[in-house]
Amino acid sequence: MRTISPVYYACITKFLSPIFIDRLFQLRVVFREIAAREQPQASNATIVCWVDDLIVKICACILHLATNGAVQDFNRPTESRSIRALRVHETRRAATQLPVKFTELPDNLASKYSSPAMAKLALTILYGATVLRERYLPHDEPTKVLDIPALTSVVGNSIVKYGADLYSQSPTSSLTIIEYAILLSLYTWGANQEAKVSFAPHTELNTVNLVELVLGCVLSGSDSLDHGVSGASTILIEDLSLVEWFWKRWGDGSTLLAATGLSLHLLPGPIEALSPTSNESPIIELVCEAFTTLAKTKRRGDLQYRLILSGACERLLAYMLSTDRNTRSLQFLTSLDPSVIGAVGQNTKFQHENKEFVEEIEILMARTEPGSEDCTVSRSVVDAKRLKYMLDFLAVLVHHGAGAPSAVCLHLTFIGKLVSWACKPLDKHAVFEHSQWTMIRTTVLLLVGFAFANFKRCGSSIDRFPEYEQDGFLDIILDNEGGDLLQTCALARYMIVTEDARILDDPVTVLEIWSQIRDALFAALQRRFVTEEEALSVAVSGTLCASLVSILRGSGRQTRAILLASPWTQTLRAELERALARGGDDFALALCRQLEKPSAAFLRATGKDAGGVGLEDSVHLVCVGMGGWLQLVPMFVGVSQ
Repeated sequence: MRTISPVYYACITKFLSPIFIDRLFQLRVVFREIAAREQPQASNATIVCWVDDLIVKICACILHLATNGAVQDFNRPTESRSIRALRVHETRRAATQLPVKFTELPDNLASKYSSPAMAKLALTILYGATVLRERYLPHDEPTKVLDIPALTSVVGNSIVKYGADLYSQSPTSSLTIIEYAILLSLYTWGANQEAKVSFAPHTELNTVNLVELVLGCVLSGSDSLDHGVSGASTILIEDLSLVEWFWKRWGDGSTLLAATGLSLHLLPGPIEALSPTSNESPIIELVCEAFTTLAKTKRRGDLQYRLILSGACERLLAYMLSTDRNTRSLQFLTSLDPSVIGAVGQNTKFQHENKEFVEEIEILMARTEPGSEDCTVSRSVVDAKRLKYMLDFLAVLVHHGAGAPSAVCLHLTFIGKLVSWACKPLDKHAVFEHSQWTMIRTTVLLLVGFAFANFKRCGSSIDRFPEYEQDGFLDIILDNEGGDLLQTCALARYMIVTEDARILDDPVTVLEIWSQIRDALFAALQRRFVTEEEALSVAVSGTLCASLVSILRGSGRQTRAILLASPWTQTLRAELERALARGGDDFALALCRQLEKPSAAFLRATGKDAGGVGLEDSVHLVCVGMGGWLQLVPMFVGVSQ
């Protein structure tokens, strides 16, 4: 909503008050009677008093405020001066046709004896006195001047009356689009005032069609409807009564998703401006959930909502820097088509915010140092979750190549600091628990791997990738007690992306990595994982198997011979063959789908005629809940060659 000085708030709320407008109508009667007595008896003139002029000006002000200045009055911008003068005269005549009492306005909306111009004025006044006034005075008591249920019923009948226009082939004018938007906003506002709303059957077809017409005009972006369309969309965006109505009355998410996505895409200010008077975090979570559902229902390559989703991505990423409750945002980000995130990454403003991401992570890293003043146990969980999720966000962005080469170089200057920080033992980060530290280092390992893969995609020299103690970092990961499945999956993903430039000179390290990944895959095949880890083991099984193939291809001749000669390798071969031949339950079928291509490559690579085995690398990131934390899981999607 456009920023308005507090000085004018009192004026706006007073002249939009139903009590004030009701008093204005009473004065109108008095002055019209005075004017009528001064007219000759034989005169047939239409009496226009100062109150009629004031009502017209108030209606123009309502349109101006409701559309954020996109529409100034009832005139069309392209009209000539003479036509505009005629329209002003017509509007003043329509004001004289308004009923005697303000409370009688609803009855004139659906009346067949009301002129269209008069009905438009009545609709605008009712909208300003109810919906628009509540926007500027949200905690005010509902007005007792108007009968809200009766008003809602009349407005609903008006929507039915407009139903015939929806199927007309003639183009809809911008002012008509605004009238539809006001009608919808007033109707949904009145419906939301009811204490108990029954689940309405899907018979309100005209209402839904009217919503689709307004939103469809916005999506079409017609130049001739530019001002009216932007004004109509603002009317539906600002009060959010339409979204609330769809939730309450229908429980229908399809139109809600389109309306919410379009609303946030066109919102002129930051996303927090949706509800400046309340805590915005729950709203953001619901918005992210709606966007996530919308993204998941669209096929890859579907461009219909690409601009809307990319706009939401930009706004939500800016919001992530200022909140700790961003799990839904991460789910939304991972549900997007990679092309959407890649397109967002070309935005200069987004690249600057990407830099702020890195700077915020460095601040959080410094806060965990024992010498830091902010290093307190009370901040442990908050800082751990915030740091992990911001690293997750950065991992998703880097994985999808968002940010162009300049941002990639920015990540690379940051990688060395991040790895050095993650190599420190847990006692050097006293505010973290062991489980928290394990999850953070898992994300660091994923991020380093994605940064390496992204660096290669940019066509730069591998030698320019920042050097750090790779063996030392992997040793720390391998020394982690308990064999965390997610950390093993991150290690497997790292081995895949660094296959072409691996600097592992120590065969012992290679054997340890091979053993840890092999044991995790073996446990998944034998269903040793329980509860939530069972489903996770199926999701990561393809990544684990593909990493074993990658290790075989990247190892030296002697190391490869040791790996192939191991009896455990032959046991794993047999277990893979049994798993692929096994049918039955959903677990076995899902495992077969994940392992179909990686297992075929592994069996060829470890067979008697082992030679060059190709497996095209691709990964799809998903979010899963583990132990109260949201975790990034790289699922392997590859093509055997």
